[in-house]
Amino acid sequence: MGTELLNQRVSILWVDPQGFINAELADVAPAECVTEGIVARIDTETIVIRSSLYTGTETGDYTALPLGCVKKVDII
Repeated sequence: MGTELLNQRVSILWVDPQGFINAELADVAPAECVTEGIVARIDTETIVIRSSLYTGTETGDYTALPLGCVKKVDII
């Protein structure tokens, strides 16, 4: 994964770490999740997805995903 994804609209399949209290061991597992948006930044550890942006600024809504949690990235 590299800079070719910058500013691309993507759909990312990733696993979300979960915490469990008073749970059966068989039920303990991370949850699969899908996030869609524009790749705002990517480095050796993290991909940052932007889902909204205020016009003329870098202020918006972002999701930072550790690359180790990412299973698949598709350009939309």
